[in-house]
Amino acid sequence: MENLNFGDLTTTAAVLLLFLGAYNLLVSAIKNHREEKKRQQQPVTELETIVKQHEQMLKNDNIRLRELEDSNRIMLRANKAMLGHLVNGNSTEKMSASIQEIDQYLIDRR
Repeated sequence: MENLNFGDLTTTAAVLLLFLGAYNLLVSAIKNHREEKKRQQQPVTELETIVKQHEQMLKNDNIRLRELEDSNRIMLRANKAMLGHLVNGNSTEKMSASIQEIDQYLIDRR
């Protein structure tokens, strides 16, 4: 301790301040990284929620479109049977079959 001079003390203080500064910089960098990671993850979860909602909407639309297509097929068959009856005047078996198809469709329909 007797051989300590002012230069040694200032060097020691400078090294100590350097280590404290490096520590502070490292802690700040880690904190900023964690906050940035949280900010980046938040929009991803929001987008995932939106995508899931859109997937459900598309599934519902596909179901509805299939039901509309089935309904259109039944209506076309009924129209064809009625036109056949009007043209021939005696296609009663086709009319009966169309009526049964329509009844079955209405029963099975959700």
